[in-house]
Amino acid sequence: MPNFRVPVLPVESTVICSNGHELHGRIFVPEVASQHQGPMRAEEWINQKDSFFPFLPDDAQKAVILNKCQVLVLTVAADSDPNDLPEEASIPRQAVSIELSGMSISGTVFLDMPANHERVLDVLNGQGAFLPVHEGMKHHLVAKRAIIRVNETEGEQ
Repeated sequence: MPNFRVPVLPVESTVICSNGHELHGRIFVPEVASQHQGPMRAEEWINQKDSFFPFLPDDAQKAVILNKCQVLVLTVAADSDPNDLPEEASIPRQAVSIELSGMSISGTVFLDMPANHERVLDVLNGQGAFLPVHEGMKHHLVAKRAIIRVNETEGEQ
């Protein structure tokens, strides 16, 4: 039986694990997304149902397998998500500061939700295990289960 594989693209990323380890390397996202043209966005990829994923550390020849339940934050370059929401889009957004155990992340959360559900609370309670937080040229995908507190900060970014 032939070995079928989905064509993937390597995406430079940083993973912060629940044990405090920070890994630099690459994740692998499908070249073709089912919901839009082009490659799958990191947010779509991390929010898939699979529990484990391969990660190729910068200092390794072979990939390691990581458990999504142990990932606190996955960070990718903003330009690695070309099909993501453009910064100039008219989608409501809110600047936030997110507190996790031993660290915090600040950035912008897009409130791309149905009418009357355009609050940070609605996004946090919405689908997906990871919350996308935009910070300049980085996209942080924060594990919702690890969030201790979210502070909405002044203005929109």
